[in-house]
Amino acid sequence: MNEYSFIVYGGYQENILIEFGRSLSVNVKRNGPPGLGPERGNKKNLYKRAMRYSAIGLEIGFSVAIGVAIGYYLDRYFKTGPWLTLIFLILGVVAGLRSLFSLIKEIDKNERRK
Repeated sequence: MNEYSFIVYGGYQENILIEFGRSLSVNVKRNGPPGLGPERGNKKNLYKRAMRYSAIGLEIGFSVAIGVAIGYYLDRYFKTGPWLTLIFLILGVVAGLRSLFSLIKEIDKNERRK
């Protein structure tokens, strides 16, 4: 293992940073350096993938924060102590991990298609 963090899913080890760098280098080798030429569609696809990878951290963070907020306000309304906050915290973590796994499945599907 190196300094990159690995994500294990379904028996496959996916390293999102290395995969993104690999796709960037393949795109540059195929089409030359990015510019205004005919490779513009590939460049646009690369930017879409980069935005999707960078948004995953926000998705996980917002899922957890929304879960905690809902649990906190329900605890205050029903006066149940920390129990609903903990339950909705766990649900937020599960929702964040679900979005992460869907991204990994999408990456795996794209790799198998190539």
